[in-house]
Amino acid sequence: MEHVVVNSFFLVRGRAGGALPSGQSDARPGGTLSSWNRPSAPGPRDDAFPFDGVVQTPRCAQAGFADLGPALRETLDLPASIRMDAVQRVVVPGTAPIKLMIFSRKAPHLSSRAYSEYWFGRHKQVVLQQRDFMQFVRGYRQNHVMPESVCTGTEVPTPDRDRFDGVIEQWFDSIDDALRAYQTPGYQIHTRGDEPNFLAVGTSIATFVDELALAPAFSNPPN
Repeated sequence: MEHVVVNSFFLVRGRAGGALPSGQSDARPGGTLSSWNRPSAPGPRDDAFPFDGVVQTPRCAQAGFADLGPALRETLDLPASIRMDAVQRVVVPGTAPIKLMIFSRKAPHLSSRAYSEYWFGRHKQVVLQQRDFMQFVRGYRQNHVMPESVCTGTEVPTPDRDRFDGVIEQWFDSIDDALRAYQTPGYQIHTRGDEPNFLAVGTSIATFVDELALAPAFSNPPN
């Protein structure tokens, strides 16, 4: 029987004057404890990332903003922050020093189930077949968002502009390697050419992040 891993993602915006965590540099990238993903550079398409960071933690029962440490909650603009749970699917095991996070939306004509089936089915195979792209990838995970879990920090429905259906995590040896990967013919022609079949093209947001462990004062990790 498959062991299902569910991650909680908190896309957070800080309050004016709030001191967001700096994390702990001894984190293990891709680990299972709560982590602070601090934006460090624009994604491969140079798109703006409208959040101040992403808290990532294994989901526990009734996980929500109340389960984050008070030292973190007090710095957040809760109505403008978002939480979502997502089922993790590992495409390529492994990690590396550089992590890329991409938050995407499904094509309007697809149900959540059809989107997930296509993403982990046909599209995954398209990506894996691009050897020029994959030579740079050291780790790759898909996180399939559970639609009913998406809400703001005040537990109200999230505006459509801030709703996402999938979270990609990819690891590379360097940002330069990641940028080279996304310029390969395999990605530009084949992978990108397949995206309209399941994605709302042009609505994704991405950022390179420093993946750091959250200090205990900022995180209440599940037991």
